[in-house]
Amino acid sequence: MFTKIMIPTDGSVLGDIAAAEGIRTAAKLGAEVFFIHVAREYEKSGLGKSISKADYEAAVKVAGEKILHPLELFASEMGVKHKSILGIANHIALAIVREAREYGCDMIFIGSNGCAGWDHVLMGSVSNKVLASAEIPVLVYRLREDELPDDSPNYHESAVFVFPPA
Repeated sequence: MFTKIMIPTDGSVLGDIAAAEGIRTAAKLGAEVFFIHVAREYEKSGLGKSISKADYEAAVKVAGEKILHPLELFASEMGVKHKSILGIANHIALAIVREAREYGCDMIFIGSNGCAGWDHVLMGSVSNKVLASAEIPVLVYRLREDELPDDSPNYHESAVFVFPPA
């Protein structure tokens, strides 16, 4: 059925929970996974001191590797073949779809926090944008309330890299 699955992550607690479920799904299907983390493109700050584009890209690489490493370890533990991709783009959803196409993926497994109301209007939704622009099936994993950690006041913050999430 599905043999190559793209699993995007932003490094948040919610993103890690969804990615872990994506890895488990890939293991059940015998599929290979392609993890992707896409950071926003460099924008020079007009508010005083800013870092250089080269320093920004180096920082993105370090942060991206920290985000993707726990996923790689868990995939290895689950016996899932995997590859990690780091990207920098203005349009994160389009970058995810483009990379899925480039790597020949036949499904994108992406998490959604189910944000609604003004949060959705103001921030948009990467998962919705992926759904709207992908030419392959997209499985949107909506987190259940019992999957949300009790000890994290902001689920959108970076995870502590404890994998897999409980």
